[in-house]
Amino acid sequence: GVSLLGGGLAVRLLRKDDLNGRLQDVNVGCPFTETFSNSYYMGFVERYRHLSAVVEDTSRGVIVGYILFKVETGIQGLFGHVSALTVRPQYRRRGVASRLMAHSEMASGSSHCGHGALYVDLFVKESNANAIAYYTQLGYVKYRRVLRYYDNEDAFDMRKSLPLDAKSSKMKPRSPVT
Repeated sequence: GVSLLGGGLAVRLLRKDDLNGRLQDVNVGCPFTETFSNSYYMGFVERYRHLSAVVEDTSRGVIVGYILFKVETGIQGLFGHVSALTVRPQYRRRGVASRLMAHSEMASGSSHCGHGALYVDLFVKESNANAIAYYTQLGYVKYRRVLRYYDNEDAFDMRKSLPLDAKSSKMKPRSPVT
């Protein structure tokens, strides 16, 4: 399905034909985004296509943002994981990232889809203050620090409970994270 954001922007599921350089082009000008191999992206098309999405500028036929999202089982149960969230700089502050996050959170947390994830987690570079502030605005909290997750830089594991974690216990850190 396609959902319109307005201004010629449409949200849709990730497709195989997005991988012919169209997805990777979004990363240009995004210093915090890693460009992965085609086989990495293909894994999301094949296994998590209903959870991963793009926003396309329909007037230009250009992908302006995307989310790579999967569901995994961990020690605390089923959870969603944001592997990548990227929006072209000129399309930021227009609701693109928020719409992509909402799509993946809703799809992973829904028991109707067969997932029923309890929470979502993501990793963000310690130095990426804008992303940390953005995720905090969406209700994510710093759950733990992961030493040298990004080569020589620490990351924060940020989490947000989904409706099935009614007490929000999966996002409460054991000790304060600094």
